[in-house]
Amino acid sequence: MTTALPAPPIYRYIQRRDGAVIYLGPERPESTLGTSCTRSEWLPDKAAEWGGRWADPEIVF
Repeated sequence: MTTALPAPPIYRYIQRRDGAVIYLGPERPESTLGTSCTRSEWLPDKAAEWGGRWADPEIVF
């Protein structure tokens, strides 16, 4: 019997420079001088309006 592997996590990366969003997407951006980046994981929840929610952001760089 084969057990299904869990789906890989889905992340949303947000890169900012001087507080302005310069990138929003699923791939980790390159670290560049003067920018910061956070990521949030999608947490599935069948009871939620959109089928889930974004976790609290964590600092990437």
